[in-house]
This record gives sequence, C-alpha cells and structure tokens, in this order.
Amino acid sequence: MEANRTYENLPAVRELKENLEKQTKKIAELQSSEYVESLERVKKLVIENQELRQQNQNFLLAQNRPIKRKGELFEQYVAEELSRVFDDKDKISKLTQLGKKADFLQEVLTETEPRQVAGRIVYETKDTEKWENDWVNKLENDMAKLKADFGIIIATCENGKPLRCLDPRKKIYVSDETNFIYIAKIMRDSLIQKHNLLENVNSDKEKRLKNLDEWVSETLPQYFLRLEKELIDLNKNANSISRAAESIKNLEINIRKIILEEVRTELSNL
Repeated sequence: MEANRTYENLPAVRELKENLEKQTKKIAELQSSEYVESLERVKKLVIENQELRQQNQNFLLAQNRPIKRKGELFEQYVAEELSRVFDDKDKISKLTQLGKKADFLQEVLTETEPRQVAGRIVYETKDTEKWENDWVNKLENDMAKLKADFGIIIATCENGKPLRCLDPRKKIYVSDETNFIYIAKIMRDSLIQKHNLLENVNSDKEKRLKNLDEWVSETLPQYFLRLEKELIDLNKNANSISRAAESIKNLEINIRKIILEEVRTELSNL
C-alpha cells in the first residue's frame, strides 16, 4: 500500500486530506491582512490610532508655533482657530481693525432650530511682550457696548503662564495663544446651559439660574487653577524625564479634556 500509495484512495484518508486542505486554507485566510483589517475591533483601533496621531500632531504644531506674530498675522491666527473650532456652530465676527476695539465677537447659537443667540463672547488680541492693565478696562467697556457675557484677552506675553480669571464679577479671562480655545469652549457651554434654563418653565428655574451664575463666578475659576497646577506638575516631569516627554505631553491634552468634561458634567447637573 505504501509503494502504490493505494491508501490515498481510502474514503477515510480522502476525507482527512480534504479537511486538512480546508483547515490550511482557513488558517491562511485568518492570517491574511485583509481578514485582520476587516475585524471591527481592528477598525476601531485604527480609528483611535489615527485620532491619537492627529491630536499629537496638533499638539506638536501648537508647541512649535512661533510665539511672536506681528499685528494682523496674529489676529488672523486667532480668527482661524475660532473658525476651526466653532465652524457651523456659532457666528464669529471681526469687529474692527487691530488696536481700536475688541477684535472678535462670538455669538453663541443654540443647537436646535430656530437657532437663537444664547450669549456673546468678546476677544481682545494683544501681540506684545509686556502686560498692560488698561486692556482690562477697555475690554470691560467693549463688553458693555456689545452686551457680551464674557471677555477673553489673548496675549502673547502670557505664553507659558497659567490661565487667569482677572475678576469673576467682570467675567474677564486671560490666556496665551495656545490655551484660549479651552476657555472659549467652557464659556460657550455655560451660555447654552443658561439659555436652556431661561427657556425652561419649571418652578425651580430661578434657583437653578442663580446656582449657574454662582458656579461661573466662584467654581469655574477654581477649575482653571486646578488645571494649571496639574499641567505645571506635568511639565516638571516632562523636563526631568526627557525620554518620556512626548508621552507626558500627550497626557496634557487628555488632562484638558478630562477637566473640560467635568465642567460640562457640572453644567448639565445645575
């Protein structure tokens, strides 16, 4: 039987051989890149990896951005950032030429139709090396004229400094060119939440509105202090552990997101 290989004609041997061929083919299919890439879990991992790469790239671009921009170039950068983040959500308007008035007005629009103005945020851009106290009074006057709820001073001289709330009663915040978007997102969330409360006819509306105003004036500035404290500690670790610097910098983005989500959660519960 071995010499003539007649055993290959036996039904059991033929069946075994067919099964082996099928299993071999199946194993090759499972090992193929096409099959692996078609798995839902792999697809999700690919998307998550792409998002992380994009976040890391955006962060590196922000870190490598020139600190100094002159005049309208800096103003243009702020306008592009506002349009990129709030595109199709709000109305961003350039008020006048640099240095005469607040530079931009963001009219926060409701998310449901008919879309209404839920509030206003005024931005003042300053491309200088030295802080001037007169900026605050000027922005406060502009806010009153435009009936704005919040004001944000974006100054290059603040580069690397903590985000600041100058006066909770005036609702004026100060940021550098990298972090002002985080403030704007929180301001926007609070304005929409306040608008929704005003539209609500529940009996506890006034109480909830009071709680929201107190939260914005008292609790929100504490979030920025907490955020910057964690980021300062994080940057210290980044400087001392150079090999892990990139991973630590990525954590900075996640920390900002966590704080932002906590703020949004508190807003939704008010």
